[in-house]
Amino acid sequence: VYSVGIFPFFVKWLAEGQAGKDAGLTDAELYACNSTSLHPQPSNMMMPGMGITAGSVPQAIQFAKTGLQILVLLTFSAFGDYGSYKFRLLKILTWLGSFLVFLNIFCTHSSLYWLAGVSHILAGACFVLCVSYYNAYLPLMMKNYRGDSEQLADITDAASNKGMLAGYVGGVSALVMSWAILAFLECDPCKNACSEFDLFIWPAVSMAMVGLWWCGFSVITFLTLKTRSGPPFPRKANIYCFGWKEAGAGLRAVLQYKQTLIFCVTYFIASDALATLTNNAFLLKEEMSGEGPEGERTTMVSLHFLFILGVAGAMAGIFLYSGLQWLLGASAKCMLLIQFSVMTLVAIAAVSGGFKSIGYMPIMAPVSLTVGSMQSYFRSIFSLLIPPGKESAMFAFFEITDKGSALVGTAVTFIIHNVFHSYLPSMYYIVFGFATSLAILCFLDVDQGMRDLGKAEEPEE
Repeated sequence: VYSVGIFPFFVKWLAEGQAGKDAGLTDAELYACNSTSLHPQPSNMMMPGMGITAGSVPQAIQFAKTGLQILVLLTFSAFGDYGSYKFRLLKILTWLGSFLVFLNIFCTHSSLYWLAGVSHILAGACFVLCVSYYNAYLPLMMKNYRGDSEQLADITDAASNKGMLAGYVGGVSALVMSWAILAFLECDPCKNACSEFDLFIWPAVSMAMVGLWWCGFSVITFLTLKTRSGPPFPRKANIYCFGWKEAGAGLRAVLQYKQTLIFCVTYFIASDALATLTNNAFLLKEEMSGEGPEGERTTMVSLHFLFILGVAGAMAGIFLYSGLQWLLGASAKCMLLIQFSVMTLVAIAAVSGGFKSIGYMPIMAPVSLTVGSMQSYFRSIFSLLIPPGKESAMFAFFEITDKGSALVGTAVTFIIHNVFHSYLPSMYYIVFGFATSLAILCFLDVDQGMRDLGKAEEPEE
């Protein structure tokens, strides 16, 4: 609701308002139903004192947030595995993160775009650490189970799946609540005259609701969750450097095994292309709407509706690709090859004028159906190519690779918008990313990789 559904557009509109007012425009001109008469468009106006376009502000904030998330994960994630600090830190970070999200309720004037950006960056750091510490609780709670290893694996999978399901139910429920608030209360410039306050107050309330939601449900957790300390900190080890050493150990392990290295290179490029595509999808929709014959301003509630469809499509796509895999008897690698091909064709269609000739939803529907399943296949293959005994270091490296790759695409989009004043050219980068990933993945031999790691026997002559 907050990070994907509202914030990118909210902060972009705030930045456009600030840039427009610096250029001498009034609220009536900036927040009119049709802005096609404005030259340049508000998103292409320069931010005062910054030298960047208003439309690139979301990418600048996303870049800073992702960079800080990588930094805090590497520095503080070890507290989730060792010692007794994670419960205390989990509570502190939850209260701080939810408060930072709630601060958006005050961002109803374009001059406060900086407050929305800073609170988003810091809240993202709190959130990613909270997720890390929550994940650390699962093995600690499961270790008290008395049974054989197969039963333990089954009950751990069941607990994990129930937790993921609860998260999806909570996310969709909050999304529907936010949609209801916006559907009934958001000011639409095409129906009524909207002041700056009228335009921003209800999206701000929806984001503040996310902060209250996060805080409120966490109270239930903290009333029932025990401290559950992990093992003692390793002797003669700097706990703040431990995460950096784990990531370094993962990198060294990757470099030792050819097939694991091939997959990690593929994952880095494809993950970046996927993140760039999903992050820019709704910004592209807004851009396309503004360029249409009516040039009407996009409302937050209309974007929310598309986001709900996207979530539903991602869930449906998991079943769709699973069924296709069963029918074809295909491996996870073959399914990824199919999905990379689909994504490449989608990006080619977009840069070939498909948004105007075919339509936004038909072009982007395959993306929605593919995104969830693709991430599942990534993890499935990676788990097969992890050197025995290095699971912790490798998954730490996997997460850092995911975050690190997102930095590249965000930076590229930022540069593209400042140069071309449009998000559409980023599709050329996405074509390159998925086409390159497709070519590299063809050289991956998962069976050979497992044999190299001693997880499978050599084939008989």
